[in-house]
Amino acid sequence: AVLGPSADYAAGGPLPAERDYHRPRTMYGVFKLCNEGMGRIYWQDHGIPSVALRPLTIFGVGREIGLTSGPTKAVKAAVLGRSFVVEVTGSTGFHYVDDVARLFIDATEGVAKQGGAHVCGVRGHIASYEEFLSEAARSVPEVANLASIKPEAPEVP
Repeated sequence: AVLGPSADYAAGGPLPAERDYHRPRTMYGVFKLCNEGMGRIYWQDHGIPSVALRPLTIFGVGREIGLTSGPTKAVKAAVLGRSFVVEVTGSTGFHYVDDVARLFIDATEGVAKQGGAHVCGVRGHIASYEEFLSEAARSVPEVANLASIKPEAPEVP
């Protein structure tokens, strides 16, 4: 979200460093950058440490709100015997919710010892939404018949 669409950067090139200009195109992305800046200023002015993590697409129990929650909702719907259409497509870094929770806890404990205001991108397992649904169908076979991706769906930012 904070980087904006991948089309804004050289194909296959590295993403911008933290110190470089970012191009978010959503209120969500701008707000995330604002929060990261607030963490930096709290450290600068008050010595309060912080860490901001930037996981891409989180999936698993409890992840049911937001543009990239479709994979979780698709699996949940399949378990309940319902169909579900994911509203976006493209490739992203997938993260299991428990792994991200552990990462946040570990990062918070680390920054409490080290100090500073840190921002960390978290790559995850890079796959397309189609690949995610295919892999999910190995564990929940109903996904293969009940989950789909909207035709002409926009690419995940």
